[in-house]
Amino acid sequence: MRRLLMSGAVVLVVLGSTGATVASGSTDASPRAVLDQFVCQKALDPGQRTVSVTAVMRPLKGTRKLELRFVLLSKAAPATTFSVVQGTGLGTWVSPTDPVSLGSRPGDVWRLDHPVADLPAPAIYRFEVTFRWIGAKGRVLRVQIRHTRSCYQPELRPDLAAVRFSAQPIAGPPKHDAYTAVIADNGLTGAGPFQVQFTFGTVVKDHTVSRIKPHQQLTFNFEGPLCESSAPPTMTIDPDQQVDDYNRTNNSLTATCPAPTPTS
Repeated sequence: MRRLLMSGAVVLVVLGSTGATVASGSTDASPRAVLDQFVCQKALDPGQRTVSVTAVMRPLKGTRKLELRFVLLSKAAPATTFSVVQGTGLGTWVSPTDPVSLGSRPGDVWRLDHPVADLPAPAIYRFEVTFRWIGAKGRVLRVQIRHTRSCYQPELRPDLAAVRFSAQPIAGPPKHDAYTAVIADNGLTGAGPFQVQFTFGTVVKDHTVSRIKPHQQLTFNFEGPLCESSAPPTMTIDPDQQVDDYNRTNNSLTATCPAPTPTS
């Protein structure tokens, strides 16, 4: 298994490409370059997100060698142009290896599968496959480029988010405040169970959320220690990382404390 790097830290997995070679009675009317069996597999687990295609190549008259190059293109959903995914296994020319002479006979057919998994999302992908026929003395006889249709990979995992955390004074002795905390799941899949942790200096309170639906908001109202602006409480969603939350940058929030009471 070969691994590809995309956009710095993102890793793609190129599954083992497989080629089927055939030497049968292909006719001149058969297409010389075809893309077949395009697969766009969506999944909750990033490792199961896959895009694949099979290239089918037949020789031209005078062919001594067949060559293919697979390029994976991607773009974010709002973007208008595709960019090339860089990495080992993509963008390089490959030729038949068993037998190496495949393509030198008129009836030869070369089929090569090229799947790529572990796709970042949300994003749109498509293959650009270049077919190249090489003749005697390395002369290029023809080059053809084929594109697959687009494969949209949605981000299906939950996205737990801290929406609001605020305090209001309680009438009476100033020892406690009334807190309101709002969390949401901005993702396409529900989540639970998980903890929501409220930290008041050295005091920590946990609340268990058994389940939250996609695009749902939950509100918690409770009393807690005074909210001091100099050291405000914090709320952290799923501190133990029990949920496969694809975006943890929005899981924490600092409380908004009441304005100090003016002194006469």
